[in-house]
Amino acid sequence: VGRIVLLVGIFAVGFWLLRYQSSQSHALALVNALKTSTTTGAPKIIEQMDDYRNGANPLLLELARSQNPVESLHANMALPPQFADEKILLEGMMTATPAEFSTVRDAYRRVANPENRTSGLWVLLQDPQITEDRRFRAALALADFAPPSETSPDEKWQAVSKFLSDQLLEEIQRNPGAYEPWMHEARPLRNLLRPALEELFLDKDGSPENRTEAATVIGSLLDDQAETLAKLILNAEPSQYHRLAPVLRKLGSTGQSALESAYSKALVNESKPLDVYVESRRRKGAAAIALLE
Repeated sequence: VGRIVLLVGIFAVGFWLLRYQSSQSHALALVNALKTSTTTGAPKIIEQMDDYRNGANPLLLELARSQNPVESLHANMALPPQFADEKILLEGMMTATPAEFSTVRDAYRRVANPENRTSGLWVLLQDPQITEDRRFRAALALADFAPPSETSPDEKWQAVSKFLSDQLLEEIQRNPGAYEPWMHEARPLRNLLRPALEELFLDKDGSPENRTEAATVIGSLLDDQAETLAKLILNAEPSQYHRLAPVLRKLGSTGQSALESAYSKALVNESKPLDVYVESRRRKGAAAIALLE
C-alpha cells in the first residue's frame, strides 16, 4: 500500500510539474508575442493571458521596465490595473497613431481613476504650451470619457471648438490615413464642431483646400442632419457640392424635403436687390440639380 501511495504521489507531482512547465511556456510565448505585436494587435494576445496570469505577470512587470517604449506600453496594457503605470499609458495615448488611438485609450481607461483622468486631460487640452496633436488627442479621449452635451456644450468645450475643428482638418490633410479613425472618434463632438466647420465651409476668402476638406468632414460627421446639409449645399462651390450631394441623396425624402424648404426661404437684402435675385437663382439652380440627380 505504501508503495502504491508513493507511486501515486510521484505521478501527481510529475503531472503538476508538467502542467506548471506548460503554463510557464505558454506565458512566456504570449509575452514574447506581445513584444513584437502591433499595438492594435496587442488586445487579442492579452485576452489569451487570462489562464496564465501567474506566469505572465512577473514577465510583464519585467517587460514594463524595458527601455523600448513600445514594449513598455504593451506590457502596461497587459498588466492588471494595480500594477500598470498610468503615466506610460497616458503617454502612449498622446503619441498613438490614429489607428492605435482607441486601443491605447481603452487601456488607459481601465487603469486611470475616472475623476483624475478627466481633470488631467482638460489640463492638457487647455494648455497652449502643449503641442496641438497632444491637445487634440486629449480632446478625443475626453469625447469618449466625458463628452459634451449634444444640445448645449458647456463653456469649456465651446472655448476649444475652433481649435478642434482646425486641428481635425490639419490632421487629416497631413495624414489621409487618419480620416476614418478620426471621424469615428470625433463623432461625439460633431455638434460642438458644427459652427466652426460651417464657418470655414462658407468662408469665401478661405483656401479652396480647407473649404473642400470642411465639406468632406461635414458630410461624414453630420450625415443625418438634412437641414444643415441642405442649407450648405445651396451655398457650395462645385468641389464642396460633390462632397455633400451624395450624403443628402442618401437621406431620401427627408433630404429632398429639407432641400425644398431651404431654397424656398426668401433672401432679403434691400440695399442690393440685384445681388439677391442672382443669389436666389443660383441657390434654386443648385437645389434643382441636387433634386434631379
